[in-house]
Amino acid sequence: MEISIINKDGEVIFDKKIRRYKDYIEDLKNKVPDEDKLRKMEYKFLNLVKKDKMVASYYKIATGVGLSILTNSTYVYADTLGGFSNKLKVIVSPITELLAGLGYPVTYMMIITGFIMIIMGKKSKGLEVIKWACIGYIGLQFVPFLLGLLEMIGVELRKSL
Repeated sequence: MEISIINKDGEVIFDKKIRRYKDYIEDLKNKVPDEDKLRKMEYKFLNLVKKDKMVASYYKIATGVGLSILTNSTYVYADTLGGFSNKLKVIVSPITELLAGLGYPVTYMMIITGFIMIIMGKKSKGLEVIKWACIGYIGLQFVPFLLGLLEMIGVELRKSL
């Protein structure tokens, strides 16, 4: 199909041949791809995917959409365990900080309770409450360190599998 625009004088101002998409496909079938250029392009693209996290995430989404269109099915992308773990840490962080922050006032109240028990004559029970309140508070301060240590061990175990 051709489109031509001709002015009053009979001069062709615009002339464009419009081909159907089937003609384009037939032309593409007849062309032989340059394998070296394709490999270079693929190498550059894969390097870009490895270096840029945003490109990598777009690539994963595009791959999922492409697969779902081609196979007429649903494709679900699951993030890596480390990525999910980090996202979960960010989401739960305010709650854990709140609970860790409650450690000091609770310990303070328990120590006061222990001294009140000593004043009331229950010396052994009061000292036990004070002792366990102090041990609990010190343990609470070690929780972030212990969890970080356990997480590092878990990451190393996952890498070795």
